Amino acid sequence: MVWLQLKKFLFVIKTFLQKNNGQTLMEYALIIFFVIIAVIVSLTLFGNQLLQLWQAVVAAF
Repeated sequence: MVWLQLKKFLFVIKTFLQKNNGQTLMEYALIIFFVIIAVIVSLTLFGNQLLQLWQAVVAAF
């Protein structure tokens, strides 16, 4: 059952990649790249504060 779902998913991805030209794929790659950079910068700047917040939430339960 899982194998069928995986096969269907891979077919959808393959079809998607074949339909789009290189420019569109490059745009998606740039978007993903900038999102990753934003996450890394955010975690670098706010990592300690997020850790303290997470520990406070865990301690509350």
